[in-house]
Amino acid sequence: MLKRLVASLSVALGLFGLAACETVSVSPEQLQLINSGSQSGIIMSYKEHEGLWGSTIRIANVKTGQSFSFSMHGGDNWVNAGPDMVMAPPGTYRVVDGSIYSTDTTGTMPLLQWWFKDFTVAAGEVVDVGTLKMTDINVRSIPSDELVQFFRALVTLGDSSDVSTYVMYEVDYSDDARVQAMLKSKYPTLSVAPVKRPLQVALDRKEFERIIVEAYKPGADGKYLSSAEADAKVNLLVRDFVMKSLLGDAPGTPVQVPVSTPKNPAE
Repeated sequence: MLKRLVASLSVALGLFGLAACETVSVSPEQLQLINSGSQSGIIMSYKEHEGLWGSTIRIANVKTGQSFSFSMHGGDNWVNAGPDMVMAPPGTYRVVDGSIYSTDTTGTMPLLQWWFKDFTVAAGEVVDVGTLKMTDINVRSIPSDELVQFFRALVTLGDSSDVSTYVMYEVDYSDDARVQAMLKSKYPTLSVAPVKRPLQVALDRKEFERIIVEAYKPGADGKYLSSAEADAKVNLLVRDFVMKSLLGDAPGTPVQVPVSTPKNPAE
């Protein structure tokens, strides 16, 4: 059973219409164009999370709205497992949504569209944005006097509600040897050396934990919220942080990408 996650945000920050059809993994013909330097490519990988071995991630060109989907297997032994690559024109890109799945389970990836900063791809480049990994943060694991008091209040009030486990996203190259071996197996004719350009987080763990602690503090009347109320407050505080971050740091006009739910290829 999937852990309870932070609900998806819907922040009106402008209109971003997706233009043209969504593009998926490279074909042999497209790979030839990438090898010739006339087209660019983007590579992404995914690390299996608690039995959820697959992930579909969608990115979009910030200027044109054209979207591209990566379909990745986080395990070791399946045909076509490992990283995925799409052919894309040079430009600035943004992660817009995604899903994780196993054979009989599918889950959304809340906050994903706000988690990473935009990244760029130059003409003729093949950019490896890293391996996407998920980390659980259980509220009880955060060192905080405020949270200790909150849990004591739960016991006093007889509240037996589950305490949320939130999910953070990050990318790195700690799994690089495996990824490169699978990349070579999946795209043996790729002749362009990938450029490592990891996705940069807009909301790091320290800031996320600070938001969680703030949400679980008592109100002005000194009373503690219920677990459900604190969970809702986390969403509001994350929304406020994200809005300020995007308005302050995002280049050009802030945009909103329409939400779509990628399908589970296993279905």
